[in-house]
Amino acid sequence: MADEPVNPYQAPGDPGEVELPAGLWRAGEGGLLIRDGARLPPIDVFSGPDREAGEAGAVLLPVSREFAVVSGARAGLRLLVLFAGPAVIVFLALRNSPWLIGWGWLPFMVLVMLLSRFAVRGSVRTARLSWHVEESAERRRQRLRTVLSVLWLLGLAGVLLLAFDLLPLETAPWTLPLFMLSFLAAAIANRFLKSLKCVSARDGWFRITGFSPRALRELSARQDAENRRLVEASAGRQTWKGFTVHLHRLPLSLLVRHQWWNPLLVATVAVMKLSRSPRFEREQYDSGEAREIAADRVDPMLAEELEVVRRMPEFGGWLTVRASRLPSPAGDIRTDTVVLLDPAGCQVLSLSLVRVATGNYSNQVTERALRSWGADGRLWVTCDQPLLRPWPEWILPERCRVGRVGRGGHRVLARLHARHAERIATLSLRSGTPDEVLEWLAEEAEARRATFEATGLYGPLRDLPAGPDQENP
Repeated sequence: MADEPVNPYQAPGDPGEVELPAGLWRAGEGGLLIRDGARLPPIDVFSGPDREAGEAGAVLLPVSREFAVVSGARAGLRLLVLFAGPAVIVFLALRNSPWLIGWGWLPFMVLVMLLSRFAVRGSVRTARLSWHVEESAERRRQRLRTVLSVLWLLGLAGVLLLAFDLLPLETAPWTLPLFMLSFLAAAIANRFLKSLKCVSARDGWFRITGFSPRALRELSARQDAENRRLVEASAGRQTWKGFTVHLHRLPLSLLVRHQWWNPLLVATVAVMKLSRSPRFEREQYDSGEAREIAADRVDPMLAEELEVVRRMPEFGGWLTVRASRLPSPAGDIRTDTVVLLDPAGCQVLSLSLVRVATGNYSNQVTERALRSWGADGRLWVTCDQPLLRPWPEWILPERCRVGRVGRGGHRVLARLHARHAERIATLSLRSGTPDEVLEWLAEEAEARRATFEATGLYGPLRDLPAGPDQENP
């Protein structure tokens, strides 16, 4: 009976029980029941099949999130600790308690955080799910989340200012309701924001809700074929080369990037960095595992920038050497790259768009770099993103701050080209064919990976499992 196919929905304890592969999912109970590592087909989970991959004007953004479920009693205990702690601090502050003189409240809050973590210790079950959303709609939701964060911070700051007598107590009758209204408005608006939620977990299955009815109907129609494909692929799963990135070794400025205005986020990231939180350990595929794709299949934002480049006289006659896509093991990061070569074979322009979408956070970063190899073996790199050091000694990088490519993008790219031309004006350069240039880029990537491994930022290279959608990008 070994040749019989595995039933993806076989319940634990059934006769002939076999271990179910990770990543299964099925529709039911008003949502989806998933197992850890589930990946949904490319459908917008908030609008349904009207927004599918390849539809004109539709840009689907891959999203991944690890959902956590705490047992009922432990969850209640944690909420009690989290709500009781700040309430006690405000109560003591209003009574001018000597316990809160100066920064006396800080160790109390640290104790509250530690107690909340201890309350759920050993009772948290997690599962990762990857899905897709329509990019423009997600961008609007992200802007609204930013506004809600500002309202929430305003309310918190106001309550603390009143609690520590930094605002006159006479203003409390109107300022306190205003600050509490900010809290309430943020909480109510956040309730109506579209998002997926994990409401329960049992026997390794996690119940996820928040899908649109149309998306659920489409997913239900596809579930058998998708799960059958998963079961078949699990028997001969490919492996890709990858490594662990130790994010706590990065500078704080790079970790917070454009969220520097949020003091709570900065403080949280700082604590996680100093404590070397497990959440700052993530797996990443090696750049050599990037799969070649057609140039017209790259991310639409990258395709727009590529059109800008092709219209610029500075890049007239440049050849598109390769377009590629590299996902992440968790499914929350996708990097599309296009490499162009000048007619003389001496300069290489690489354009990359990195999309990050994890849970309720999404962002994208465009990276541009010009490269030229000198006859002496040194590599000259001019790029527009922050430089992550150290670099191998034979690579000479320089950051050129050119701003964001959008309106007038041709001007900022022209400045990048002009600066690179200045740097290599007096050099004797190597000329290469497209295949030779791709080999040189691979050598550079391997040299940088080895350098970061030596500094402890990257772990050693090893085999990582590839998801079905990543084996066929």
